[in-house]
Amino acid sequence: MNKIHFGPTTGWSCGRRAVTIVEVVVGTLCVVLIVGVLSGAAMMMRGGNGEAVSYANLAAIHQAHVSYAQANGGKQWSAHLDNFGLAGGSCSIYVATIGCPPPQIAGLTASGGLWGYWIAGGLCPPVPGNCGNWQGTYQILLRLN
Repeated sequence: MNKIHFGPTTGWSCGRRAVTIVEVVVGTLCVVLIVGVLSGAAMMMRGGNGEAVSYANLAAIHQAHVSYAQANGGKQWSAHLDNFGLAGGSCSIYVATIGCPPPQIAGLTASGGLWGYWIAGGLCPPVPGNCGNWQGTYQILLRLN
């Protein structure tokens, strides 16, 4: 059987040819470039979806505030009671004469511990908290409303 062999004038033969390290590097760089471009395009498409979800969440919060205001004579929701101004901003006068402000619950820890602000003394039950919590939460709410 005769082998097909082309001479030096044609520039190639039908023999086995190995892949050089340069070809491997170039191929790898091409794959990395394609993956980078495709992942960037995917992230851009995902960003639009995140904005749509955020917009939908804000629309739901807006609707909840509108519904609350309609059910409560136009009043917007707030964490403080309507009579906070009667004590002139004094926590000790408020808890001694008017009542105990509701606790402000911040949330739960991973182990189930409760985080929040309570006020004790006067008409309030004995709980861990004092009028310093009034300064931290209720005074800010009074200034904002």
